[in-house]
Amino acid sequence: MQQVKNNADVLIDYSVAVTKGTKRESSSVYAYPSFGFGGRGRFLQSSVYIGNRTSNIAVKEGVLTINMTDAKTNKLIWQGWAEDEINNRNITSKQAAADVKSIIKKNYYHG
Repeated sequence: MQQVKNNADVLIDYSVAVTKGTKRESSSVYAYPSFGFGGRGRFLQSSVYIGNRTSNIAVKEGVLTINMTDAKTNKLIWQGWAEDEINNRNITSKQAAADVKSIIKKNYYHG
């Protein structure tokens, strides 16, 4: 593909949507080690796994959608998207370009 200013065959646009969601996280829980004293002195009993602690964490979820439209008929000819959790960092133009390439490669490119 090559970008042109006039008489394009394909128009490309994108949209970004951010929504609030939840992520379920689980972590292992261990009983604290116990100390005891026996006939031969002190001993340490190792910690014991007692299960998992699960919690819901609020997150921002983002969806980047790319559309390719036939310029003559205005009909959608291809659409690709990526979904991911968004943290508080700013996304650089380099990262955005890499994400777009990944979407196109994953959903379009077969060569």
